[in-house]
Amino acid sequence: MAVGDGRRHSLPPSRTSALILLKVASRSASAGTPRLRTVSQRWVETMLREEYGLPGTLRSPVKAAVSTFLAFLICGLVPLLPFVINLPLPVYLSTAATAAVFFVIGSVKSLWSLMPWWRSGLETLTIGIAAAALAFAAGMIVEHATG
Repeated sequence: MAVGDGRRHSLPPSRTSALILLKVASRSASAGTPRLRTVSQRWVETMLREEYGLPGTLRSPVKAAVSTFLAFLICGLVPLLPFVINLPLPVYLSTAATAAVFFVIGSVKSLWSLMPWWRSGLETLTIGIAAAALAFAAGMIVEHATG
């Protein structure tokens, strides 16, 4: 859609049509019989799940928090392990292990996205490398600035 075309929404036509159908179905369902409400509700839930990728059931916030914390802890320890266990060439091993973890995280992310596993892995790896490079550059700037 062109910017400034006077429309109030920014969804592509297929998404806009789906939202209009969802509104019509929910309005007609609320005015209709219980059976119509059930069928319309099922249709709305199917559209939200299939078209928009929303989960059918909600996860417990506590389980989500714990799993996020554990994943952060495990993946965050990977770059430190070569230094902690005194491996030779720890900088190179740490870099390689971290790159592998980024790729694995991206590959697993493909289970929830439309990208192929290898492309999602490369995307996450690229973002991780860029973030690491920026963090390294910021550290170098601070080191030179503070002498």
